[in-house]
Amino acid sequence: MKAMKRENRRRLLIQLRQQEMRYLELIDQTRVMIAKSSRLVEQSRKLLLVQRSGACKTKPAIVSLPPSRRYRVRCSADRSG
Repeated sequence: MKAMKRENRRRLLIQLRQQEMRYLELIDQTRVMIAKSSRLVEQSRKLLLVQRSGACKTKPAIVSLPPSRRYRVRCSADRSG
């Protein structure tokens, strides 16, 4: 009887550890997504400032970069000098 209880406890502890690892992984993924979102918000703010300042007379074109790189916004003002 005691051996059964001990085995059940051991199984439960293993399950709890596995669940904890999954939760920690989800937390890490959430942090990464929040950081990416924050960068995108900052880039959007900068783009709006450029557009509102009139420095960019044409619609900005997003230059494609590899997924690991940030996207850069170009406008006619960037090309002139």
